[in-house]
Amino acid sequence: MRVELTVPAGPEGSTPLLCVPACAGVLRIGNEEFAPSWTERRLPVDAAPGEVLVIEVDEAEKDPFGGFLPAIEVPPRGLWQGSWWEFVRRAAWARRPSVRWADGRLVVRGELLHEPGAAVQLRVDGIEAEAWGESVWAVPYAEPEGWRPAELGVSEEGLSEAGPPETSTARPLPTVQLELLVDGEVVHAESQPIAHVEVRAEGEQLLVGGEVFRVQGLLHWGYYPDLLGPDPSPEALREEIAGMQARGFNLLKACLWLPPHRFLDVCDEMGMAVWVEYPRWAHPVEGDVAAYRDFIEHDAAHPCVVLRTLSCENDHIDPRAVDRVLEWVFDAVPDALINDHSAWLDCNHRPMFWDEHPYLHAAQWPWYLERLQRALLDRPRLPLILGETMAFDALEDEWSREAAVRLRRRQIEQLRAVFPDAGYVVCAARDIPQSPLGLQDLEGAWKTPVESWAWQVEAAAGASEAAGAGEEAGAGAALPWEAARGDGEPLELPAGVHALDDLGAAADSAASDSLADLPESAVLFHHAAPRRGAWRCPEHTFWCPVATFDAVMPAELDDLCDELFETLLAGRGLLPPPAEQARVLIAARDVHDRSGGESRQPFVFVARLVPACGGPARPLLVSSLRIDHAAGRAFHAELLRRFAADPEAWLRTPEGAPLPPLPALPQQDRLLLDGPWQLTGAGVRGGAQTIQPGTMLCNEGANAVQGWVEASAAVTPPAAWSGPLWLRAEAVGDGFELWIDGQHVHTHGRPGFTWDAGRDVPCEIELTEHLRPGHASQWRIVSKDHRGAGALIGPLALLRAPDKAWIY
Repeated sequence: MRVELTVPAGPEGSTPLLCVPACAGVLRIGNEEFAPSWTERRLPVDAAPGEVLVIEVDEAEKDPFGGFLPAIEVPPRGLWQGSWWEFVRRAAWARRPSVRWADGRLVVRGELLHEPGAAVQLRVDGIEAEAWGESVWAVPYAEPEGWRPAELGVSEEGLSEAGPPETSTARPLPTVQLELLVDGEVVHAESQPIAHVEVRAEGEQLLVGGEVFRVQGLLHWGYYPDLLGPDPSPEALREEIAGMQARGFNLLKACLWLPPHRFLDVCDEMGMAVWVEYPRWAHPVEGDVAAYRDFIEHDAAHPCVVLRTLSCENDHIDPRAVDRVLEWVFDAVPDALINDHSAWLDCNHRPMFWDEHPYLHAAQWPWYLERLQRALLDRPRLPLILGETMAFDALEDEWSREAAVRLRRRQIEQLRAVFPDAGYVVCAARDIPQSPLGLQDLEGAWKTPVESWAWQVEAAAGASEAAGAGEEAGAGAALPWEAARGDGEPLELPAGVHALDDLGAAADSAASDSLADLPESAVLFHHAAPRRGAWRCPEHTFWCPVATFDAVMPAELDDLCDELFETLLAGRGLLPPPAEQARVLIAARDVHDRSGGESRQPFVFVARLVPACGGPARPLLVSSLRIDHAAGRAFHAELLRRFAADPEAWLRTPEGAPLPPLPALPQQDRLLLDGPWQLTGAGVRGGAQTIQPGTMLCNEGANAVQGWVEASAAVTPPAAWSGPLWLRAEAVGDGFELWIDGQHVHTHGRPGFTWDAGRDVPCEIELTEHLRPGHASQWRIVSKDHRGAGALIGPLALLRAPDKAWIY
């Protein structure tokens, strides 16, 4: 951008300052150049009134402090908070100063602009301040009233341009008058608020204002697509924050951006606590970190900022750089609670609270909590705050919107059952074009009413009372992972329904003879799992609960369908069947597909199966949902009873035409690498476990691990095999390395990075040169699991060609 400004005339003897509160790009003013900045600059201009000043802003390449907004294609643009002129005489502040109280004094910090050689004095409410060093002054002062978070549940009605309604908890901060004097004359005066707040950790509790504060946060990316940057008007922001508070949220996490002063002013006023995560993402924290000093001096002016992190999901942290930044932090905010980044237990240089980013579905969550409890046993007792978590898509339909609330509630209540004082930050405040996981849609409208969140408002009642209630409620109650286990009872099939465990038998003319012996009216049920002859069932990703239910599903199952993502999910979906030969009854919509489009992962479908031996096509229902507990058995029994009563009504296309038969299923040579595998590492339960590739539910949490682990097993390809050999590996970890007989063979994903979605991308590796049929080889898989989704979920299979079959 290029702007021409005419320098205005000011009062006699004054100097014009160009005030630039932020600049998203390289700023050029005449011959001077300034780096991109999230913080304020007041720049003296050496130009006469009436002269034209040319201002240019060029896009910065690879700005290490660009934050996350560029990744979602709404980077701040140009002078996104505007610019204006101010006129000063002899001395002024270069940016807004901070005023904080500590140890009986007010401490004022701020860089000064002044004429050469001028001796500048500072008076605070008429009292001369003592200089404590460069840009720091102090004056004795009685302790003012400290800032406190608001009580939750304020009304979101009646907000006006005049400010928050009477029902809000808005309260102004105490202020002081700051006067700058040169040669005994006051040349500049302004009023500034006192940023006084007590924040400390006592064991596992976070205290703010002397009271236990259990974080119930909402992740905010600063997504305001209609603006040049994340700078909503105070009126609009008051309305948004009132909506958050009415739904029980007491903290806003500014994820990888730095809120402007007027944004934080509103948070100060409305009692909304803020966690500032500075905008360093996908760049190591090392080298030149001077920008952090500006960030800290910026947010030190606001008592609402109670937590800080230097980066996000970043393994690449130089402890020396962190120590340098922390010196600045504790100079400006002595009682600050700050971590070097927000991500995982194992990745902090000097943690002051424990932080994780688990994005998991209901079948994974209980085992993650068990893993987290183990991981914290040998660590210092610090507050636990999940800095990003509980992401669930919700589209236009009421079902998915209410289901997203129910699932968040379920995970929050399970979290608090194990960790009564734990905090969390729900993802996210608002939809972005790439993801409908917000509590507000793209236009900023709330997806669910306040009433849907009444439970969270109640949970925020006095923290000590809530913690005590949680302990009392938990007495004798099963822990989440204990309640998640199956009960081992079999599914009793309705009359006329027959189990078909091995779909491969239908493709074998000899083995399928038994199907021909079944009554003509027989209906087949197949429960998918990673075993030979089963329909392929990849791991289900965490993006849910956007579901589709076919119209043929009986209304009587509505209540059980509501439990789909809460109790019925086993952690696996189904490989989509041929669309023209099957009818999908229940599926999850994945709007995060890597292709940029939308995909659907089935959980239940029906088809007409034709055995290889001939004979009539058999009605077949395939499911990957749970059958190992009462809710799953009740769901399947009723579903199968209704399917068996009138299969022809179900075996039709949506247009009403009969489904064509599904022929005998293709199967290929495959060796499932079920092990057993030896899992070892500091993050493994007991240091070592014997597992089979499978979900954490199947392994009862034995493969719920923390950080880096190793899995080892002996693998012998069948002696009769010849030709190429391939490994198909699914859901091994966030990233992994494969070693065979001591030789490194393959690296999948980016194991050296904190966050990697390699887990969600199956890989096929040709191993012909590394294996000999009939001969055992020693395999070692080195993987990491920061996300909490488990290690070696699998399946892993040895193949003679790339995988194209529908069944294992």
